[in-house]
Amino acid sequence: MISGYTHQNATINFHAGRATCSGFNLISRCESYLGEEEREVIEVMRSFIQPKERHELKLHLKGYSLTPRAEEHLNNIKARLPGGSGTLLPSIGQKEYAPFEGPGDLIKCNNGSMLRPAKLMSGEVPFPMVPLESGTTFGSVREAAVQLAYSATIADDEAREALRLWAAVPHDADLHVDSQFPVLAIYFRQFDRLGGRRSDSDLMFKLPRDLNCGFVTYDPASRQAPIKLEGFLLGTNPGITKSGGQTPGAVFRITSHTKEKLAQIYHCPSSRSFPTKCSPHYSSFTFGSQLEAVRMLQATRNKKWWPVLLNQKHDDLKIEDPTLGITSHQRERAEKWLRNWKPWNPEQLAIIDSITAVKGGLNLIMGPAATGKTLLQRGIAIYFYSLGYHVAALAPANDNANKLAKDLIDVKAELDWIDFDFLRLFPGSRDIPVDEMSAQQAGFRKEGHHRGDVLPFKEMLNKLEEDPDAKGAHRTYGVVESVIRHAEEKTLSLFKAFNEGDGEISAKVNTWDVLRELIAAWRANELDLDDSKQMDRFRLAYNGCKGQVIGLNRFMITTTGNVRSREMREHWFCKQEEYGVPRRGVIVLVDEAAKDLEVNVWSGIVCERWSEWVKGVFLFGDDK
Repeated sequence: MISGYTHQNATINFHAGRATCSGFNLISRCESYLGEEEREVIEVMRSFIQPKERHELKLHLKGYSLTPRAEEHLNNIKARLPGGSGTLLPSIGQKEYAPFEGPGDLIKCNNGSMLRPAKLMSGEVPFPMVPLESGTTFGSVREAAVQLAYSATIADDEAREALRLWAAVPHDADLHVDSQFPVLAIYFRQFDRLGGRRSDSDLMFKLPRDLNCGFVTYDPASRQAPIKLEGFLLGTNPGITKSGGQTPGAVFRITSHTKEKLAQIYHCPSSRSFPTKCSPHYSSFTFGSQLEAVRMLQATRNKKWWPVLLNQKHDDLKIEDPTLGITSHQRERAEKWLRNWKPWNPEQLAIIDSITAVKGGLNLIMGPAATGKTLLQRGIAIYFYSLGYHVAALAPANDNANKLAKDLIDVKAELDWIDFDFLRLFPGSRDIPVDEMSAQQAGFRKEGHHRGDVLPFKEMLNKLEEDPDAKGAHRTYGVVESVIRHAEEKTLSLFKAFNEGDGEISAKVNTWDVLRELIAAWRANELDLDDSKQMDRFRLAYNGCKGQVIGLNRFMITTTGNVRSREMREHWFCKQEEYGVPRRGVIVLVDEAAKDLEVNVWSGIVCERWSEWVKGVFLFGDDK
């Protein structure tokens, strides 16, 4: 914060807060042009970065060295400062990023209470303080929080606004009930876009994958009361066209009604279009997770990561050994396995040498494709797992996470020297194309996460309905699959009391026995989905069993978007007395980190459940 600013003739005086390193990383671009005096000034300015020291600096600007254009630019700046002839900058004397401040002197990061981009651009928010370009550094934690939070807010707002504009006008629709399942073909009318209104000939608009949408329409043949439908966007058009050859802009599979039920209320031929109001359902789970990550980054419990976040004084980062406290026997055994596991090249061996001396606790492993990064990731993950750590193996996309799970299945057979196991946190319903879901699965599927859960009760029902011959590493080692397997093999027990309704609490029962009742009833086709009391009992049992399975796990594979799910925050890396699993520390590995948003990468590091226990972070990717 700058205060007490005055300038008279060629003298400028002001008081400022602590200097930061922002901009120093740009010096290398022009270092060859710097003379001895300029280098001396830079070194003096570097000395100002110490947080507890006060400095007085006098700089004499040689005006004759300025070009006319540079002098004009400097005079324009001076005119906006105290004592100048222009309008005073409103940010002078104000607290940094004050308009964004929330409780406890932190930048506000709550879903639903962020300043919207339109308001930021309207001029209603005073002096948002846009920082000068400074490469890849942040000047302060507050600046980092503002930039990370509002980059996420703007992206979320743009996605919401694009859908809102699409749904603001009624579109033409055809309902088809004579196919394998009922579908609604939507023919887009002209609508406004984020970039302005487009012509009728430019109506290409891509809706989000697997979009869940509600519809209000009516049967034009009978003109009866409006019909409310719901469905999911199909990935491809199943061959629907109008008589003139026009293809729909989108085709939805209707999941709220069966073909038989629709046939009773809809009597118009599918060739006839009718106006339909669309209400897309937008999931804010990822956005909320990003804001929570920013909130946690500001917490003092995570201040060990602030130097890495600010990306300023690299030379001051401490060298950390993630294996500190591990017995020499354990380390020697794990290191021997890692070094002998594959015929590593010199670059890979150099990385292996560095994993016990990590600068700032974070190791960047970057390189082009096919250079052995994925192999190193597997080896390093197993190395730390064998030392007793919890390992969170993350990736920005499910495809990357599934690839790691598949690779680990192949490795597992080689690991006869440790009891190795892993889980894949992934909603299996997302892996079933909308056009391949059974009617029952289509009915279970809903948009978004249920109260922050990646694996709500509907995922259990979806799995029971799934083809038992379905393959895939994420299916074999998925959390829900593991829950069913433990129930069938009767390997676990967990005793809890159930709320029987009317304020009555049952005696403690084994939740796994209750879950086995659910599985048996489903397979015998005797499960009454409309019995709310019974379904609540099964839901509670499933949540308890799911929590135990996750709590017993030490190697979890998931995405950076799902790592902060409620299941992970409540059950993974719990205190030992909850599930009997010792807590030695957490190692976070992120695949394809260069492809992900920075805030997503931080999400798995600063999660409140384990942030203070993170012993090392390894980021893999291609910086190009």
